[in-house]
Amino acid sequence: MMLHPTQELEPPANPERFTLAKADGKYKGRKPTAQFKQAEALALLAAGTPKREIARKLGISERSVYRVLSAAA
Repeated sequence: MMLHPTQELEPPANPERFTLAKADGKYKGRKPTAQFKQAEALALLAAGTPKREIARKLGISERSVYRVLSAAA
């Protein structure tokens, strides 16, 4: 099997490194963007805004709107 040239240069993933980085506060992972917009989504829904429009206004997917709203219920 032939490897892509960049694969030879990358070291294998090391879970130990991630654990150490998290302990030092250097690796925090990706922030959940849709969850932070839950209050805005609920306010727009209460104002009668359709879910598709809520998604467009908040810059998240329509599926994320449904997920955020179901978590709030």
